[in-house]
Amino acid sequence: MRKMVVSERSTPMNTSTLIFVTAQFEGWHCWPEAPEQVSYLRQLHRHLFNVKVFVKVGTPDREVEFHILKGWVKECIGRRLEPMTRRVSHDVVQSASCEMLAHALRAQLVAEHPQLVVTGVLVDEDGECGALVSWEVPNE
Repeated sequence: MRKMVVSERSTPMNTSTLIFVTAQFEGWHCWPEAPEQVSYLRQLHRHLFNVKVFVKVGTPDREVEFHILKGWVKECIGRRLEPMTRRVSHDVVQSASCEMLAHALRAQLVAEHPQLVVTGVLVDEDGECGALVSWEVPNE
C-alpha cells in the first residue's frame, strides 16, 4: 500500500484535523420539570442514545487509532453514562439530559486518557434530538 505524503505546501496553515467515533447504548431518563406541553417527558422513558466523540489530532497518520478510541469510548460509557441512565424504581428518578451525558463522557475520557484532546461530544436520543457540546482547544 502506498503511503500518502502530505507536504507543507499542500496543507493550509490554519487547518486542524478532528477524528470521531460513534457508539450507542440503551438508557432511561425523564425530565421532572418538563413544561405542560411535553408533560409526557416527566415519566421515565427509554431511548437508544447515540454518541459521537470528536478528538483533535496533530498528524494525519493515525495519531489516535479509531478502533482503540472507540473501545475507550465504549468503556467510559459503561462506567459513567450507563449508570446515569439505568432504569430505576419509581422512587428514584434519572433525569440526565443529553447535555449532561456529553459533559460526563468527556470528563471520564479525559480523566482516563489525558493525552486525548476531546473537542466535542454529541449525544442524541434515538437519532432525532440531542446536543453537541464543544470545547475550545488552546492554540499549540
